[in-house]
Amino acid sequence: MCYNGSFDNRETTPNTYGGDCFAEKITTIETAEVACVANSRYGLYSPGNTNGASQYFDREFYDAIFGEGLTMIGEANGDSKSDLAGFIANDNGLRWCCYILNVFGDPTMDIWTAVPTAIAADYPAAVPLGATEITFQTDAPGARIGLMQNGNLIGRGLTDANGDLVLELFSQLAAIDSIQVSMILHNRTRHLGNIIVVSGQAFVCYESHSINDTLTGNGNGLPEYGETSKLSLSVNNMGQQDATDVTVSISSNDPYVVITDSSEYYGNIGPGQSAIVSEGFEFSLTSDVPDGHDVLFTLRAEGQDNWESNFTQAACAPAFSSGLLVIDDNAGGNGNGLLDPGETAELIIQLIKLSRFKRNVNITPPNTVFSNIIFYNKPVFRRSSCKFTRIYRQSTRRCFNTQSF
Repeated sequence: MCYNGSFDNRETTPNTYGGDCFAEKITTIETAEVACVANSRYGLYSPGNTNGASQYFDREFYDAIFGEGLTMIGEANGDSKSDLAGFIANDNGLRWCCYILNVFGDPTMDIWTAVPTAIAADYPAAVPLGATEITFQTDAPGARIGLMQNGNLIGRGLTDANGDLVLELFSQLAAIDSIQVSMILHNRTRHLGNIIVVSGQAFVCYESHSINDTLTGNGNGLPEYGETSKLSLSVNNMGQQDATDVTVSISSNDPYVVITDSSEYYGNIGPGQSAIVSEGFEFSLTSDVPDGHDVLFTLRAEGQDNWESNFTQAACAPAFSSGLLVIDDNAGGNGNGLLDPGETAELIIQLIKLSRFKRNVNITPPNTVFSNIIFYNKPVFRRSSCKFTRIYRQSTRRCFNTQSF
């Protein structure tokens, strides 16, 4: 659209108008755009093809996002101009478009390039008045974390290569108002949470946990599909008073987990002290749990008051990807590595294990739309791969069809 970014209020004629241009207006409406790239004058196109000056910048803009990994809108727009800098001096059309294409709104807006996933994060549900730092553990290396209290930014930082961050506050906590947590990262949905600031009271919350899967599993400390896991759960009294007659229970709305032992008595917990019940809780994972899925648990501690906090646990399940495909038609064909009409051949597909799942899995070849095909399994597990064999008989399909499924 031409002139929609005319921030100097110039019309298509030498006249001017009052108020904001379209791009300025739409990026300041709460329910409209966060950011956009707009023309401050006429854009230039080439009739009948895609080689207009504006289209060159359009191509470089999307190359920056999908080819160079520059996913912030301001970076992508700037890179589109940098990539064409060598041509601008000799092309008045490119020079024109270079100056009229501008970013409106937030230049750091991140553009998703895949379906975004949630950020799994562990951090304290409460911190004491006077705290100077807060520890975060996430599955999001490079995530930006910001903390707000009473509308003011009180701390920010980036998680490290492991997704962890010890965030130092700008100053010591001096107010008891709740802290708002925000986490963002490319192709991840924004994580929002709250941290309570406690003073002169008890507050019991999650501290840590461990898994024992020796009862029905392989004892590797990871909850895996088909296992029943015992959970040892440690809680901490972050407050400044005793927590008395504390009972801890866990729950989850996650469809992939079944909790079979959910409650334990912890007794009295002094200020700053921790308490643990070894293997006091029990849960199992459903057969369709995705590998790497983070199960969110809610911990509820009940004493002279009620306190809630959360923690996550990653699930392990079989996950495979297909690797090398080989057609062996030496015995039943001409040995050219192609499945020709009338041949009997073995189709060998390498399966590469992608997950941390460590128990043996029976591999069953899927059903096929092709007729006159007999399957039999010969699973051979070697490190992270296996193979199975398919026998084709009296196939009349073209070879490029029979290989593409």
